[in-house]
Amino acid sequence: MTRQNILTVESYLRDHGPALSSEVSTFFQDRGLSAPTARKRIERATGDIKWLYRLRLPHRQRFLYLEEQFGTDAFSQRFIESMDKIRSVFGYALFGLEARGGIIPRSYFPIISGTPQKIRGHLTPESVLAILEHLGAVYPLLNDDVGPCIQFAWAQQPSTIAKMKARLAVEDVLVDAVAEWLRKLGFVSYDAVKTRALIQQPEYASVAFDIVGPSYISPLMTFRKGKSVGGFLAADIFINDLQERDVRYFVHKFGILRSRRQLRPMIPMLVAGRFSPEAMRTLKAAGILCPTITNLFGGDIFDALVKLLRTLENAAAVAATSPDQIYTLFSKLGSFQGALGRMRGAMFELVVGHAVQAERTGMMEIGKYIRDPNNDDGAEDDVCHMHGPEVACYECKGYGPQHPVRLEEVKRWSETRIPLIRKWLAANSALAKCRQSFAFWTSSTFEPDALTYLQARWSNTRKFKVTWKAGNEVAEYADLYASPAIAKVLREFYLKERG
Repeated sequence: MTRQNILTVESYLRDHGPALSSEVSTFFQDRGLSAPTARKRIERATGDIKWLYRLRLPHRQRFLYLEEQFGTDAFSQRFIESMDKIRSVFGYALFGLEARGGIIPRSYFPIISGTPQKIRGHLTPESVLAILEHLGAVYPLLNDDVGPCIQFAWAQQPSTIAKMKARLAVEDVLVDAVAEWLRKLGFVSYDAVKTRALIQQPEYASVAFDIVGPSYISPLMTFRKGKSVGGFLAADIFINDLQERDVRYFVHKFGILRSRRQLRPMIPMLVAGRFSPEAMRTLKAAGILCPTITNLFGGDIFDALVKLLRTLENAAAVAATSPDQIYTLFSKLGSFQGALGRMRGAMFELVVGHAVQAERTGMMEIGKYIRDPNNDDGAEDDVCHMHGPEVACYECKGYGPQHPVRLEEVKRWSETRIPLIRKWLAANSALAKCRQSFAFWTSSTFEPDALTYLQARWSNTRKFKVTWKAGNEVAEYADLYASPAIAKVLREFYLKERG
């Protein structure tokens, strides 16, 4: 038997794991086969050999694997390595998702996918996501506050919904700040700039970004039919540091736009905490602006944003032991355009958690994700406090004084959230016999129909206790039990209307 006869695709995949067809071909050629013979051997391979037929890869390559290898750790590792090697759009999407912490709102996927919505010859974000879901690379989640989300299943350090919400809160502060910076410097038309939102993302030529705005600075001005026409600026924003492969999705989507000569000129900008030298070289070579947060706002603001992220990620510990830090962050970041509104919601759980813990001691958790024991329904318990034989669950709405709690919010809490938490408590042997209480606290007020509903629904409840507090009542409670810093936060940054 000759050496060529024992060179089979199946034996290669068993020895080396899933692989690109080009890798198998190179292996065969290194051992004496001609390129046409190697190609034919791969094309005619049968048996347990499979290939991802929905995957459109450069140069008509295929990703080959044995049926038994699908879904294994070896499959995921080799797939990521292969997409990295050939600079595939599927790799761009996965690396972009990983750079966002590994879990994002589903509506944000078009931003990090590196693909356009409606350009012939390119996969849409929806197509890329569907294929990645089929592979098991990502999977869907549903969060009661954020809505549909997707998570990177193959991440080396899996994230959580709570960490995603912390990241979103900080990134939203930063997105608003960058948009305001662009307005003030005249890079974009003041009233026309758009920023990302959970419902719909701003686009330029069907490509989604965190920020998009028309620009009339001189280098972007052109003339058509005797009239001056401006260009656009489009930017994505990260709070964390970025490596070279993290930025490829952005380079790819800018390359798509740059190749379309009929489009108006644009300035691409990617903002991050820091860039690795390799990432910086890649971006500059593509003509992309890549300022750091420190470049734009100074080191003190960058440090405060990072501290805000760490605070939200470790909410219970900060609420219990470092309440002064909450006031410091509000003082440093509250002057940012849009920051106060973003921070109110994210930080109110810490304010409530600290006040409750200060009164009763016991054990507290913030942002605990719970699941219905009978199905996959889940939700976050904003503040869960356990003291002796009692467990108290707090719904927290940190709104400004002009944003009252609406009827639909208290109905959802009453009819969905409380029953779910009670099911979870009943299934937990350590908590099933505890006295239960549920409270809805807001820093603002309740609309009249919301109060009417709460009083009608819960006035005769005997099995457990249900209460609610508006902003002034929460502040009075904090005056009695919380640290002076927390009481000051409520008075200055929640109850007082600011511009």
